[in-house]
Amino acid sequence: MATILDLGILNYFGIIFPFLLMFVVSYAILQKTKVLSGEATINAMIAMAVSFLGVMSNTVISIVSFIAPWFTVMMIFLILLLLLFAIMGVSEKEFLAAAKSNKGIQWSILGVSLIILIAGFSVTIGQDFLDAGSQQDELGDFEQNIFDIFVNTKVLGMLLLFGISVFTVALLTGN
Repeated sequence: MATILDLGILNYFGIIFPFLLMFVVSYAILQKTKVLSGEATINAMIAMAVSFLGVMSNTVISIVSFIAPWFTVMMIFLILLLLLFAIMGVSEKEFLAAAKSNKGIQWSILGVSLIILIAGFSVTIGQDFLDAGSQQDELGDFEQNIFDIFVNTKVLGMLLLFGISVFTVALLTGN
């Protein structure tokens, strides 16, 4: 039965959204860096080829479909942060100047981006690597294994010591 909220038709467009995202991102990178060519048509053809190759792989489609919403949430958070600072009287130019000069902000954005990418790869191909790399009969679930690693007392202790050493070095060097 068809309803107003029936969004099942969007499943047929599941390939188009990753294709468009891959095309736009690769075209923007090629245009900005001018690595291969300065001409827009050549960069568009290369981006189109990269997008078609990416769409041929179900793994790439799964990764892009997983990470796209998370990067969208990150961008919405940054826009809301910009609006919050604008309410407090900080101009957009001052906000961008602070973001460009402050290494902590840059590393935070890079760190969150890497976490999103690693999570995308883990969710998409983690269980396959677990199955291929082990000869045991009782492998368990990939997510459960990751959770067990992070709540292990030795790992938590190592992370605590790592955090203490990072703050110690930062405070001693004055950076």
